[in-house]
Amino acid sequence: MSYNPTLIKIIEIDALIIPLSALVLENSEWNPIETNGADGNTTYEFAECSMIQGEVLGGEFLQVNSFDCTGECSGGCMGEVFKPAFRESTGKLVAVVVWEGGDAVSTLTVDGGQVSFEPYEFSIEKKVSDADVKKRVLSILSDWRKAPLLEAGRFQGFLLAKLSS
Repeated sequence: MSYNPTLIKIIEIDALIIPLSALVLENSEWNPIETNGADGNTTYEFAECSMIQGEVLGGEFLQVNSFDCTGECSGGCMGEVFKPAFRESTGKLVAVVVWEGGDAVSTLTVDGGQVSFEPYEFSIEKKVSDADVKKRVLSILSDWRKAPLLEAGRFQGFLLAKLSS
């Protein structure tokens, strides 16, 4: 049993071009179903779990504009089809991948045939409450009252120094 992506959120696709031969594997369960859309895009679907879509160039390459690989059996498709195909690509893809409903989250980066999955770094900014702001302002005003009389320009410097500390 493979480890399946549950969600893929594409952050950037920049001129990602894959040889069509990399998407069609000899003697494989992963041979895609090809569908040509009215919008000029061609979609390649792999089982029920994965697809890649874009414009076919010269009958030999796919310039990718959309990619999904989620659900049952998607881990196998990712490892056996997409990862090897990305190694033959040019251009860039950056996506966030949520594995097994949130068990792990990684950043998929494809850049000129180099493929990596790195742990996704979460960043949560500290929220400042109104009470914290009021307390900080009162502290600055208290310090200002204790300071000798300041000219306008020097007060600005005093205030900036207090706010940055």
